[in-house]
Amino acid sequence: RASLYARVEPSKISRLHVDSDSHTSAVLAQVILHEKFGVRPEVVPFHAREFEGDGADWPEAVLLIGDKVVTASPPAVRTLTQIDLGSAWHELTGLPFVYALWMCRREEMDDPRIRAGAALLDRQRRRNLTRMDSIVSSRAAARGWPDDLARRYVGSLLRYEVGPREREAVGLFLRKAAALGLAVGTTVQRAVRVRAIGGDPFSHLTTHVPEEIGRRLEKAAMANTPLLTLLEPAGVIPTAADQAGPTRLT
Repeated sequence: RASLYARVEPSKISRLHVDSDSHTSAVLAQVILHEKFGVRPEVVPFHAREFEGDGADWPEAVLLIGDKVVTASPPAVRTLTQIDLGSAWHELTGLPFVYALWMCRREEMDDPRIRAGAALLDRQRRRNLTRMDSIVSSRAAARGWPDDLARRYVGSLLRYEVGPREREAVGLFLRKAAALGLAVGTTVQRAVRVRAIGGDPFSHLTTHVPEEIGRRLEKAAMANTPLLTLLEPAGVIPTAADQAGPTRLT
């Protein structure tokens, strides 16, 4: 489970603190915020346990995953917005979201070690499905989960098989992430610039480039030179581009 909490409306989020335990959810949050609300906030890794308490020091917006959604989320009085990312993805695409999947390369699928591992995992999956009540009864309280919520979560909300719709969802997610320059686990450089004419603000630009390119760009040059002009000296020659996500006039 992954949820985003914010003290502002989603369209006004400028900085998102993301739980460093999950790169996938961090990318999903950025896809959702961009496609549904037209924003690309600065992303800051953090550890959720650093902000436990009455919420006075919670950041503007945070992304939490797993148990922390239930046991370490911001107090309700400090939260204007809460977005369940799995539900938001389903509303956006009509597909489930695959948070985790055990897989191997196609050329290795006949390796005896891979086949043995897959058989072991599948056997354990089928066994655990028959003793879900026992698992919840013995583990929920120790993890800080209310019993009824844990039963609903592992018994109804989670799915344990991968079919055509799940495969379609994985492919779509990877394409959307790539369109934003956010291959899962990739670090990017974010630059925010305001252009002026005659001393008056004219436009506000936010750009993201892969880390290996950003390291070649000089800060002083970026203050006065268009990004496309800087890319060629940095060894990058754009030949085409795609625009993804909404454009809004405000």
